[in-house]
Formats: sequence, structure tokens, C-alpha cells
Amino acid sequence: TESISVRMTIGGGYTNTRWVKLYPYNDTLLEFATWNASPGTYTAICYTSLDSDECRGNDTATLTFRVVADTWVRMFPVYGGGLMPGACLATTDSNTIFCANGRPAGPG
Repeated sequence: TESISVRMTIGGGYTNTRWVKLYPYNDTLLEFATWNASPGTYTAICYTSLDSDECRGNDTATLTFRVVADTWVRMFPVYGGGLMPGACLATTDSNTIFCANGRPAGPG
């Protein structure tokens, strides 16, 4: 069994290569160096390089994905910074969070 190189590219700015011994009919998990993402759409391509490979049709995996900016923004404090018993949060598809505050615990 010989070592093979496995290369990961993301967009035009990230390339990282790892070497691994991979035995026939086995798999392994590789960790690549950290990629510092910024908002945008990217294509990640991961592929192996083995000169004696007889089946090159299964050597490449491709994924297109989108990185979005951190959109959490504090709009206003929720009644002194905390929720009371019985409070609940709900979200919608429009990236809005609704808060219904509870009431103080105590005799009803």
C-alpha cells in the first residue's frame, strides 16, 4: 500500500494537501488546515492523486456552498436582560425572532 495525496481547494484562495495510506476497500477521515471563511459562494473540491489508480472516476468530490455573515443583532433588551417564567421565543422564515415574556413567579 502506497501513500496518496488528498488535496482540498476552496474557491481560489485555499489549498491544503494531506498524505495518507489508504488500504483497498477501506476509508479514513482526514482533517485539513483551517479555512478562514468570509461571506460569499464557494466551491470546495477534494480529490486524490494516485499514479497507479485504475478507477479515476471516483477520485473527486465537489460541493458548492454559501457562507453568510453573522446576522445576529441585539435589537433591544428583553425586560431587564432576562426572560421570566413562562416566556417563549419563536422564529419565522424572515429571520425574525419573536419574544413573549412570561410573568413573575408567585401566587396567582
